[in-house]
Amino acid sequence: MSKSQDQSIINPAIADVWLVARVVWGTLGINLGLALYTFSPFIYTKFEGVVGSGALRYTVWSAILFQACLLLSDVPTGAVADYLGRKRAIVISFALAALAFFIRSWICFASSLPSILILVLLEAVVYGFSYTFYSGSFVSWMVDTVRERNIPEGHGPLMARSWIYMFAGQMIGAALGLWLYLSGYIFVAFLLGCNISILCTVFCAIVMKESVSLNFYQGPLSFRSSAERLKKIIATGLKISVQVPPIAYLMMTYACAMFFNSVVNYLWPVVMQSNFGAGKMTP
Repeated sequence: MSKSQDQSIINPAIADVWLVARVVWGTLGINLGLALYTFSPFIYTKFEGVVGSGALRYTVWSAILFQACLLLSDVPTGAVADYLGRKRAIVISFALAALAFFIRSWICFASSLPSILILVLLEAVVYGFSYTFYSGSFVSWMVDTVRERNIPEGHGPLMARSWIYMFAGQMIGAALGLWLYLSGYIFVAFLLGCNISILCTVFCAIVMKESVSLNFYQGPLSFRSSAERLKKIIATGLKISVQVPPIAYLMMTYACAMFFNSVVNYLWPVVMQSNFGAGKMTP
């Protein structure tokens, strides 16, 4: 999409929001592409070098640890984001993403099981916090900023076109990540993700403007009240799901889809044990 086409589609009153959206979604896509299809196979080969046939078990537990970190960090990061504001939450998210990529590059040079496990644990915690700080914050910032400026067409066109940059970035990142992985230079891909995240952190800190109509909570942080609120939301959702069969069916379908998606994304080593496909990707 050319610059002239962007200007004819996106309202000039939100040109700055459109610029931030392209940079953030593009950066997110590149980061996903650099690590999504390479990190688990890379971890598998690292574990294989020190534990042999037990590598698959350690890799699976690493994926489970990552998902657990996402779950456990959701409540505290949500409370902190409500306190700090959405702009700061996004800045923190990309700063943590840069740190997570840097830790991944360290893993490349770890040679013992304890050092690999410690770095994998640190990476899972840091990236988990990065993801949950970002989750919901950026979309909310876009929606509220567009609403504040009374844009007639709303945030729909902006959101739809932003995803183009995310998918394009993911394809570019995946091509780079797989090429560097197969060439034996996966640490370069991780360092590239680190530097891109740092640049995006600086960009967001300078260019993003906080939503002016929101009054973020400025009292003492209370993770307990946030956790209680989360439990009530979950309980209400489960109750509605049980009472409305179509919603229960959709939730089960979505859960199954996400499960298989996670298997494909994080557990490639299962395929790597075969004699075809990804099994030939080990450098």
